[in-house]
Amino acid sequence: SNRSELGAILDMQGHWDEAAKVYGDLEQQISNWEEARRDDLLSNPSRIYALYRAGHPATGLTEAKAMARRLKDRVGESHFDYAVARGMLGVGLAGAGRDSEAVEEFRAAVPVIASGLTASVDEDSSGAAARNNYARIIIESYISVLARSAAKTKQDAAGAAADALRLADLIR
Repeated sequence: SNRSELGAILDMQGHWDEAAKVYGDLEQQISNWEEARRDDLLSNPSRIYALYRAGHPATGLTEAKAMARRLKDRVGESHFDYAVARGMLGVGLAGAGRDSEAVEEFRAAVPVIASGLTASVDEDSSGAAARNNYARIIIESYISVLARSAAKTKQDAAGAAADALRLADLIR
């Protein structure tokens, strides 16, 4: 749908309030569609991130959990899209201060995302840009959680720093 694509473009440009509004309009327009078809159009990382950034974290978390559940059933646990869904769930959990739950999602998602990024070198540029954008958002959030937990515990700061550098290298 054009509105979904517009929402994704606004999201990538950092216009989260506008993206959330576009997705909200889209949600109203397709409210009478069959649920599975509606979910396919609305349940995407771009919309979820726009919800987080536009001040609707609870809705974003609910949507992220539902997207992860659907993708696990549809494509399996080792698929890039499922890993991105888990990563976006981690982003929401980290934003809510639920760091230990976020780390669990990130630890499962990031290795699959990393291998998916190296495998998608030949992909068309818009698909690759979206994948790279989601990977960057997820990994930056993971680095923030690692830094927060190292600061809180004051233990294994060197290990957390090494993990953060390795992760930062991935998004470079």
